[in-house]
Amino acid sequence: MMKLWSCQWPWFFIIGFLAALSLPLTGAAAEQGKPRPKIGLVLSGGGARGAAHIGVLQVLEEQHIPVDYIAGTSMGSIIGGLYAMGTPAEDIEKLTTKIDWEAIFSDSIPRQKQYYRRKGGKENYLLRVDVDSQKGLTLPPGLLTGKKLDLTLRSLSLGAGSDFDQFPIPYRAVAADIENGEMVVLSKGDLADSMRASMAIPGAFYPVEIDGRLLVDGGVVRNLPVDVVRAMGADVVIAINIGTPLSKREELDTFFAIAGQTNGFLINRNTHAQIRTLKDGDLLITPDLGDITTASFTRMADAVQVGRKAAREAAAELSRYAVSEDLYQEIRARQLKRSTRVGEIYFVDAKQEKFLKTAFLPGRLKETLDKPLEPDVLAGEVFEIYNRAEFKDIDFRLIERDGKPGIELDPVEKANVQHHFELGLQLNNDMKGNTSYDILIDYYLSQINYLDAEWKNTFRLGNQRQVFTEFYQPLNTSGWRYFLAPYLRYDSVSVFLFEDSDKRAEYRIIERTGGLDLGLQLKEYGEVRLGALKGEFRNKLDVGEQTLPENTFDNGAYKAAFVIDRIDNTSFPRSGVLLNSIFLAGRTSLGADEKYNLVKTTFLKPIALDRSTLLFKARWDSVLSSVQEFNNPFFLGGLFDLSGLAPNQLHGRQLVFGEVICFFKLLKRKVFGNDLYVGATYEAGNVWDRRSDVSSRDLIKAGSLFLGADSIIGPVYLGFGHAEGGDNAAYLYIGALF
Repeated sequence: MMKLWSCQWPWFFIIGFLAALSLPLTGAAAEQGKPRPKIGLVLSGGGARGAAHIGVLQVLEEQHIPVDYIAGTSMGSIIGGLYAMGTPAEDIEKLTTKIDWEAIFSDSIPRQKQYYRRKGGKENYLLRVDVDSQKGLTLPPGLLTGKKLDLTLRSLSLGAGSDFDQFPIPYRAVAADIENGEMVVLSKGDLADSMRASMAIPGAFYPVEIDGRLLVDGGVVRNLPVDVVRAMGADVVIAINIGTPLSKREELDTFFAIAGQTNGFLINRNTHAQIRTLKDGDLLITPDLGDITTASFTRMADAVQVGRKAAREAAAELSRYAVSEDLYQEIRARQLKRSTRVGEIYFVDAKQEKFLKTAFLPGRLKETLDKPLEPDVLAGEVFEIYNRAEFKDIDFRLIERDGKPGIELDPVEKANVQHHFELGLQLNNDMKGNTSYDILIDYYLSQINYLDAEWKNTFRLGNQRQVFTEFYQPLNTSGWRYFLAPYLRYDSVSVFLFEDSDKRAEYRIIERTGGLDLGLQLKEYGEVRLGALKGEFRNKLDVGEQTLPENTFDNGAYKAAFVIDRIDNTSFPRSGVLLNSIFLAGRTSLGADEKYNLVKTTFLKPIALDRSTLLFKARWDSVLSSVQEFNNPFFLGGLFDLSGLAPNQLHGRQLVFGEVICFFKLLKRKVFGNDLYVGATYEAGNVWDRRSDVSSRDLIKAGSLFLGADSIIGPVYLGFGHAEGGDNAAYLYIGALF
């Protein structure tokens, strides 16, 4: 036996020596000329939790651990793609924690930036359907187009190149083919499109078409693509798994929770399958992100810290991949030498020159070109152009002129007439039997001609019956847009008239009007109109004692209207200002039964204080001249309009009203859709028949307490009001009050 061993031991020694040579070599061994193992970094998907990847990257840099390959899915593909193209980890942290991700995941721009023509009444509408005149009705493939996300990724990846193997660090993005469920590994092409496809959550975002394939988020097929990075040539794999754990039974109490859990099955199953392929020498890091969810975009800075902490806790295991600082800097310098990312943008061009000559290119974008233009600013400005001009699509690409980099905009106009349908609801109930409801239907055509003329039609059914039609013809393409607007209007509203809080009569006030306005849209600031109108008023008694005279008043008047609208939100405003004023000069020469002058003015100013808002509101309506036959009164009463009184309880030809509303954001969570508020008001106002009767001594004081929610069915208010004199009322109101 001893003889046999003595004969065989040299072979064991040789075999062991060869096996040792085959093991990954790092550190000193690599620096002595022996081959360094190629390290592949795998970054999983996980939404906002993906910011943890940045913290891990920072620790890898601190510990001088070179990365040779990167493969990522969803948010991991974005972090990985930016790092692979040469963006420093610190810059990625600044970008991801500074960017307003909630705004990026939106198909609209803030209300204050919308052209005035697009601002009216959006909060009252529950449903919108767009129909192309040639293609007909087509349902969208996702809740969001993701256009703003597209543009953001485009701006962040400018100059990246189309061959991902030529990046400073070779890179792969993983997506899924929605047609057959196959994994698609993206190794070339447009980096922005590839990252966007990798995180196109099915049902939430539109799919992305690349090379004839319709691609969605790769998480459903390979959320942790270990096999992908190994196929790239990695000897050692460092995998970062930030996927969301499955919910506990007690958490599965809503439709959304159950739907999310179902999707989680697929993601967790393929993730664990990939984890099982990890070998000796590989490393898995799973940051403990706790209650940071895929949608916690406001907590991305916290996620970065969690990722950094998890990587430092794995320092002992990571140390085996480290090299000396000198060698690390040499490797990084060699990698970054291949980077072609762009730092500054010096100019903006467009394929269609006419767009550069209009306000579709915001002045602010031009003004920023004398300094480095930050990517998120660039994306926001281009998206603003897209949204304001209502293009079918817009994109941009990197170009060069006189040795300096710039971008070329490529807007695509909607070629056909567009039909738009909107459906809305307003409801008012003071719990005393005074209930009114209105169904709102809007139908308008846009892109009628090359100046984007519109034909708008509004129908209102319920307590107020309205038919309004207007042909809006712009005279130029600027945001400062002159226009002509002929219109016809029919209004019929039922109002109760009171005496000492008791109903005495119900009247129907009917107005028929036609007119022509010449106006100027003041970009996003407001509008000015000058015009003339002709029509009639009619007061008709429906039920009860006659309080107002039944009569018909033929009307003809010159009109001047001025609006400044910078309010950020008409449900619960926090910034901006609103001034809406109209002046009518009735003249017998235009067909009026009697000469009159009338003014109606509303002013609104919110001031935000952290989670609280003070809202100042004032209203002045007046028939300025003394007329006998003009019997179209102004009404006051209801929630926030002398709370405690019934809706429209007071009427007269002179109206003065002011109030202070204070509301506090009670919960920032989804309550039928959005935030929940609690608030209170202090109000004072009254109506009179003659200007000489107007007196501050007659002002009625009132106030209210209310709960409000900016919900999926529009703004909802539940309140209790008390008015001087003992009037009390509880209210349920659905619709914008401001």
